[in-house]
Amino acid sequence: MTLVLLGLLAAASTVWVLQPIFRAEAAPSSRVDPTALRLQERRDQLVLALAELDFERDAGKLAEAEHREIRGRLLVEAAEVTRALDERGIAPPERSKDPSKDEAA
Repeated sequence: MTLVLLGLLAAASTVWVLQPIFRAEAAPSSRVDPTALRLQERRDQLVLALAELDFERDAGKLAEAEHREIRGRLLVEAAEVTRALDERGIAPPERSKDPSKDEAA
């Protein structure tokens, strides 16, 4: 009798522990829109590129005219990426009100 109860307890425990593995619904990571992920990555790259571009100009390594031309192209692409993300209902990341917190993150 004790062996039967221990066997049932072991089986129930095994089923409970392995339940998430055998669920019919898809895992959350498989529901991520790959296009949206690529767009978010591109948006982040563009923001970084704009910051680096401004730094290069401020450091005197880039002429003002060249800076304006490149910045304009980057801003056009950033607007297109933002529009595509908006169409998918993906909001831009939240920014803190304290700029020092943005740098620390």
